[in-house]
Amino acid sequence: MKTNDARPLVVVTMGDPAGVGPEICAGCMTDSDILKQVRPVVIGDRGILQRALDLQGSKFQIHLVRSPEEGGYQFGSIDLMETDHGVTEEIVFGSPSVPAAKMAYSFILKAIELGKQGSTDVITTCPINKEFFVRAGFGEKDHTALFRKHFGGAPTVSMFHCRELRVFHYTRHMSLKNAIAALDVDKLVERMKGIHTTLRGIGIASPRIAVAALNPHASDHGLFGDEEEKFLIPAIRKCVEMGIRAEGPVPSDSVFYLEKRGVYDGVLSLFHDQGHIACKTYDFEKSVSLTFGFPFMRSTVDHGTAYDIAGKNTASYQNLKEAILMGAKYWKMQQPE
Repeated sequence: MKTNDARPLVVVTMGDPAGVGPEICAGCMTDSDILKQVRPVVIGDRGILQRALDLQGSKFQIHLVRSPEEGGYQFGSIDLMETDHGVTEEIVFGSPSVPAAKMAYSFILKAIELGKQGSTDVITTCPINKEFFVRAGFGEKDHTALFRKHFGGAPTVSMFHCRELRVFHYTRHMSLKNAIAALDVDKLVERMKGIHTTLRGIGIASPRIAVAALNPHASDHGLFGDEEEKFLIPAIRKCVEMGIRAEGPVPSDSVFYLEKRGVYDGVLSLFHDQGHIACKTYDFEKSVSLTFGFPFMRSTVDHGTAYDIAGKNTASYQNLKEAILMGAKYWKMQQPE
């Protein structure tokens, strides 16, 4: 997006309006650090955002805009885009519902529309309820599926970021049994090629990529399984022949520590919790998910709707702040000098 303002423009979707999304948006948009670094626009509902501001005792004003270009980006007000989404009064903090899911869905679609128009540099998403997306009758049950639907031709790479850790996943939202069954040499090679390209795109000329082992001790030469020998080692060898600095398999109880020390530039995790546990244990609030390959940088918080604390003014917005700032940071890293 062309502008004289050097701050990246970040569109933030409110997420499920019955969850903590409205509160973390309200808290984050009243943090002066945010406006120093980015130009944020929230996509959500005015009444629900005002409800969250009232909970926090905030005197910030809501500035309704029809497009990011109309944003004032001034401390003391929040630039908000609304969607045609239904009745605000039906939404109760802490109570998931189909109307809330429909609202959240409309927020995402509006952000995608802006992304297609080239009207944003970053899209940052707050948590939604997958179960109620299904109950609402949507064909897609999460952010990833929605973005893939609307940007199906774009080869994308997702990365989990936490301080010094950059973690990429071979599989994410599937059972452990199915994740193991999904191991495939050619697909592993393709994933590592994508990681290599992504890391080079953010300025790492010759990235070292560690492949986390599946089994304890990387199977100890077959004592605890054969997946390393059958899938991981052949894939690593193929990558090395291509000039990719892939290494491993490295036992997963030490690979993330080694990356933290700077031995590796990225780790390929084979299944969801393998990578997430390492990052969230290290620093929960600094753990965010990023997706490369769209016309914009995509980032998201890595926590859920937290209905149990929604509406109680106890939710921390720090993870959303990190998602916004990391999205902006990696967007900048990909811009030509």
